[in-house]
Amino acid sequence: MDQNSTKVAPAPTALDSPAPAPVDPLQTPVPVVSTSFKTNHPELYKSWVEHIQAGYRNNDQVFQRILDAFMRSHTSTVIMYWVLFGVGVGFFVVAASLALFRDALGTSMVFGGLSIVAFLTYFVSRPTQAVEENLQYVTWLGIIYNSYWTRLAWAFDEKTAQQVLDEATTDAVEQISTLIDKHAASTRGRPTLRDQVPGLGPSDNPNG
Repeated sequence: MDQNSTKVAPAPTALDSPAPAPVDPLQTPVPVVSTSFKTNHPELYKSWVEHIQAGYRNNDQVFQRILDAFMRSHTSTVIMYWVLFGVGVGFFVVAASLALFRDALGTSMVFGGLSIVAFLTYFVSRPTQAVEENLQYVTWLGIIYNSYWTRLAWAFDEKTAQQVLDEATTDAVEQISTLIDKHAASTRGRPTLRDQVPGLGPSDNPNG
């Protein structure tokens, strides 16, 4: 047997590896335009660059405004429910004080009931869940918009531009429809007071 035939081939290095596959335009933020387009049509190229830059700026501004709006809502919701939690604790303290020191059983029961309602509202309804889920959906919507805009930015070939535009629009509409369906499903699946308090659920109340 030939001695050379038994030798193990060396592991390929990075230089020996084949060239990577072309990058998907959806993952590339900045398109590359041929130099002939810039040379032969300088004014059109300048307008195209300004259009692309304006599109990315508008995209960032819109997404940042939506993000800020949801974060303000999230912060205000958390603050309000911390206040509600504090009110519940306060009602409990008042009820206990009235029962122990003033022997006002009726008034104590009223404040105790208010305390229970406040605690149930805070712990059972999970108020921040909706805001957190909406923030995730806003991020999803931003990804869809970024993908759509990037595909448009790469549609500079007059032979395929219309096809790319049609495909990008179709994909964006399908993804937005999926997003809407997911949002509707999560909204319906959010827990309510009737679902989590024994005796109030649909299975326990045939009229619900």
